[in-house]
Amino acid sequence: MTRLIDPLQSSLPLTGLEAMKSRIIPGLLALLVLAPSSFGQSLEQVFINEDRFGYNGYTITRSLERSAKTASFIDSRIIVRRGNKTLATIEGCCYRESTRFALIPLLGNGRKQLVVEAYSGGAHCCTSYHIYDLAARFRSIFDGGKYDFDQVGYEMELVDINSDGAYEFVQRVMNFDYFNGSHAGSIFPEVVFAYDRRAGEFRPGNRAFASYVLRDIGKKEQLVSTLNADVSSLGRISSGDAKTLADSRFRADYYKAVADVLLTYVFAGRREEGWSYFDKNYRLRDKGTLRAGLREVLASSTVYGSIYPR
Repeated sequence: MTRLIDPLQSSLPLTGLEAMKSRIIPGLLALLVLAPSSFGQSLEQVFINEDRFGYNGYTITRSLERSAKTASFIDSRIIVRRGNKTLATIEGCCYRESTRFALIPLLGNGRKQLVVEAYSGGAHCCTSYHIYDLAARFRSIFDGGKYDFDQVGYEMELVDINSDGAYEFVQRVMNFDYFNGSHAGSIFPEVVFAYDRRAGEFRPGNRAFASYVLRDIGKKEQLVSTLNADVSSLGRISSGDAKTLADSRFRADYYKAVADVLLTYVFAGRREEGWSYFDKNYRLRDKGTLRAGLREVLASSTVYGSIYPR
């Protein structure tokens, strides 16, 4: 049975090894808390490996049960309680670490927030996050369920873009997975989630952090220029009749390079500039088909809709 250890407010009697833990664990947590940075940082080093943990009067429990569907799988879920009241339950899929949690001072107010990661299963996606403020009043400040698994995915990266001591975090827009090619040939634009103090929650903030989203745009445009220099010598590709492997690879690389520039501009809030770039720089004959397809996928994106509300 796992004993609840609260490094800040433990009221349990401590002796011997437990007393040592009470001194060591807070120190370790202090070392593991990430310092805000303008570069993306992973959560891996701050996930708490306990299945039961206490903070500020709250209890966070990872519940593990044998799956009713498949005997070899385990249903993993995080349950947040205060006293006997259950405040939140977040479910993962099929093994212990499909739900994980961390306590991180995201808001720069000296208090830690609870970040819960839930993996639902899937080869390339399906990781969502939930963030709670464990203050006197329990609040959900980010609900990854608003962005279904085909909308936003991949691991959260913590970033302090504007160096104000609070975190933003970055994930990837998943709507374009397998569009016009394989998963490896797909484009996953960044979405920056920033805390909106008026709304009291994290929301897409790409417009406010456009310079961060566009930080590598020069390199991306240079790649397109290099590929466009090759298009004239590979003019047969433009006819749409090429069947060789080399032509197929060139098509995939070329589409990915140009569309990456387009979508970077679009998700930075500079839609007109992105489409203008696409129209001037995409040189293959399927431009019209691609343009229509890209617009259709964009229309299905929750993040895109938040950047360009109707």
